[in-house]
Amino acid sequence: MTRKSTLTVVLGSIVAFGLVLFILFTPQGVHFYGEVLFADRDTEAHEPTDYPTLIGEAKIARTLPLPAAIAQPSGIDYDEANDRFLVVTDQAEIFEVSADFRTVISSKVMSAQPLFFRQGTIESADYSEGQLYVSGDSGELQTWSREDNGWSRTKTVAAPSDLGAEGMAVHPDTGRIYVGEDDAIHVLDKDGKFSKTLKLEAETKPGRSLSEYSIAGLDFHGETLYAVTEYHSAILAIDPDSGAIEDSWALHGITEGAGLVVTDDTFYVVVDHELTEPRPGVKAYPR
Repeated sequence: MTRKSTLTVVLGSIVAFGLVLFILFTPQGVHFYGEVLFADRDTEAHEPTDYPTLIGEAKIARTLPLPAAIAQPSGIDYDEANDRFLVVTDQAEIFEVSADFRTVISSKVMSAQPLFFRQGTIESADYSEGQLYVSGDSGELQTWSREDNGWSRTKTVAAPSDLGAEGMAVHPDTGRIYVGEDDAIHVLDKDGKFSKTLKLEAETKPGRSLSEYSIAGLDFHGETLYAVTEYHSAILAIDPDSGAIEDSWALHGITEGAGLVVTDDTFYVVVDHELTEPRPGVKAYPR
């Protein structure tokens, strides 16, 4: 092998190694791999204004920017006792932020794996009885607690392995875990044992299906379970015993809901978006 060809091999190896590091460890590399090289271009389109049911509407009251450290939020909940929000991200991170969303109080990367393997694994979060419940595509449910020395994982709830947890909420009284998937809600006990499945129920337009909504986030307020949808951008008020949709609102100003918090007077919604898209912040809607 000539000196020139040897140099070419060495340079090629360096470039290849650099590309691997770029894809494994950087948000830009993960985006390039998943959204440019291997993007799923055959996903079904849902017109945001063409709802499968008759529906009310909610207009944005205000947009609350998130701190720069928080990219691609996938789930959110509110800790009323400490007046703070908990945000989880597509990059498997936990952020504790102030009530005005301006300050990161604490943060935690949930796994030591390279970003490439963490990306897209976390979908939702719910805070209950001092524990942050976190779920993702694997169906695994984790609980995390905030101590003086930071966030630590306290246990893993052994949920059914084939459960896709797009949205998740814990009943404040019973501790039962409600997991949303498409147009169904799976109910688990505190230990993750399957109890029952609720199918969403509501009158639909001719030829339409409630599966077009696709649950993306869940939150309890009182005895009502609320869902934000991935498609059509809506909030649904659901009876947690029957799955019946008792009320619904079309959300103006967003294209794809990801996570939901319901307070006495406000719906807070985080929005799914790609790394290269403008950050939408948290959308607040009057309740």
